[in-house]
Amino acid sequence: MQTRALLSLAVIGIAIAFITTASGCSQDLQRPKAAHTVDQYLAKPDLMEAKLRECANNPGELRDTPDCINVNAASARRGTDSMNRGMGPLTNGMGSMNGAGPSKDTQ
Repeated sequence: MQTRALLSLAVIGIAIAFITTASGCSQDLQRPKAAHTVDQYLAKPDLMEAKLRECANNPGELRDTPDCINVNAASARRGTDSMNRGMGPLTNGMGSMNGAGPSKDTQ
């Protein structure tokens, strides 16, 4: 009788442990959603700067979160866009860098 009671308790204990472990694992599978998209960060520079500071201040915990990924992508895109818009042709101080020698305006 005592053995049967212990066996029943063991089975119940194993079942409870399995259920608790399984429910904990299912929470890990749910990836958090980003609060803002890349386009939203680009449209709101103040929001982007605040989130960039937050992510840079705690990269150990936040680097791989959806919002830090999105804000870093927005920042990279903003940097690339501003370089493409604001820069003229590259020069080496002697004119064009296309290998044709000095440009006409430097001769």
